Amino acid sequence: MTRRAGRLTFRDRLRHNDATLRFLGEMAGREVPAALLNNLAPKRVYQKGDPSTLEAATLRAVGELLARHPKVLFAVRQNSGSMQYTNTKGDAVPVWFVKIIRQPAGVRVKMPDYWGFIVGNGCVPFAIECKRASWERVSNEREEAQAAFLGMVRGIGGIGIFATDAQQVAAALDSA
Repeated sequence: MTRRAGRLTFRDRLRHNDATLRFLGEMAGREVPAALLNNLAPKRVYQKGDPSTLEAATLRAVGELLARHPKVLFAVRQNSGSMQYTNTKGDAVPVWFVKIIRQPAGVRVKMPDYWGFIVGNGCVPFAIECKRASWERVSNEREEAQAAFLGMVRGIGGIGIFATDAQQVAAALDSA
């Protein structure tokens, strides 16, 4: 087993334990009972898909469209998450990249990938959540929270869409 720099993963530690038990069993001339071994399944190998079908391709194309579309007054690429840092007192302090302060009662919302304002007949808000090209429908709790935000934007007369390509966004902006 090759040891890598830094801390071992849990899977690597289990493999190391199994190798040690087998070694000790060989030294003692006995077979190690299967119940003592972890018998890990082989690690899954993920194959990268076609880069043009990934969400990153949609994000890039939509960002380029928003940067040059004549109706777009203001556009933001929104990332989310948080991290912690240690302040001078030694306390762990959270830093939020996005912190929703208030949302509709009983509704959980999640910020979309892009939001902003377009001009034309007044100023209209928009919210766009980008998805990979093969995406078809809302299928998990995170997407439901994203859909709630998009619905909230549509509820005030704005554009709130899931987009799998930049043409969908262009059509929505042009129709407003």
